[in-house]
Amino acid sequence: MHSTLLNELPWKGDYYTWNNKQQGNERVCSRLDRALGNSEWMMKWGHAILEYELPNISDDAPMILKVNHCQSNIKVPFRFFNVWAEHSRFESIVRGTWQVRKATQGMHNVWCKLKDLKTIFRKLNNEEFRNIAQRVEIARRNLAEVQQQIKIQYNDNLQMKEADALKELEKWSMIEENIMKQKTKLNGLN
Repeated sequence: MHSTLLNELPWKGDYYTWNNKQQGNERVCSRLDRALGNSEWMMKWGHAILEYELPNISDDAPMILKVNHCQSNIKVPFRFFNVWAEHSRFESIVRGTWQVRKATQGMHNVWCKLKDLKTIFRKLNNEEFRNIAQRVEIARRNLAEVQQQIKIQYNDNLQMKEADALKELEKWSMIEENIMKQKTKLNGLN
């Protein structure tokens, strides 16, 4: 390994990455799987760490390579997402924050109110708009489940459930699309 200038990447998890799933003295464990990198790779991809997961039904432990691991603590800059403006509480949040009297005047007063809004919108985003892709997938599965039930035996109750499931999927799909469009524009990819 030294002649190729490769080094084993830092890792966490179980030391042994493979076992033969036998019992007692017949069980064999070994460290077969590793990830290697050289200095050029590290310069290009930054810090990386390899995580070994539990093997579940396999005899090999799955390996997950996490690149730029050390940068996960970097604070993400605040961005206003247009979908927030369509939220039912948006106007009351802005009005309520703007009507609060501050001990400051002029632009400093505006800055303080915008800072307060930023905190409120971050909280709103975490409560209402987090894990959008998962919400879309759940809505898609719920719709498929209802449509499968309708195939088996149609009734009005199932038809109403299908309409509700369609609305939910449409809602989260539109939110996801709008956020992705806005992120694309922010990153200069439009």
